Amino acid sequence: MIELDGHGMLLGRQTPLIDSYAPQLLYPISRASGRELIGCRQAQPFTGSDLWHAYEISWLDPQGKPEVRVGLLTVPASSANMVESKSLKLYLNSLNNTRFDSDAAVAAIIQGDVTRVVGAQVQLELWEVDDDRLAGFVDHPIGLDLQPLVAGGAVFRQPPHDVPPKAAE
Repeated sequence: MIELDGHGMLLGRQTPLIDSYAPQLLYPISRASGRELIGCRQAQPFTGSDLWHAYEISWLDPQGKPEVRVGLLTVPASSANMVESKSLKLYLNSLNNTRFDSDAAVAAIIQGDVTRVVGAQVQLELWEVDDDRLAGFVDHPIGLDLQPLVAGGAVFRQPPHDVPPKAAE
């Protein structure tokens, strides 16, 4: 597990691979000090949101098949905190080996975890990797479509952690 020092931020630090759901990785950064620098001590004279694009949110479906989506996370500018970028990346990667029943279940867990860290309700949209809303941001993905592989009751299993990967032939 990653041990956070007194500063807590993960940015610029080496971190181990996290292979299980880890919401404790999310690190808040207070907006207060930055707002004080521009003279906002009380009500802020602006509105808006921070938009975070997560180009690879992945998890396992109930049968163990990998699912991948692109996410748009909307954090209100009125929130007390922002989330530190590397902590968000590591948190999202911690979902890679976690099974979820649906996109909605994944979105709910991410929204809940990030909401707790930033102190305001966040929104998350999950898009298929070939969604037209991504036109101009990402090329159409190249790869093997695993969707047909689940026909016939195939179940995907992860190898035990102590099994070394096969050498390239």
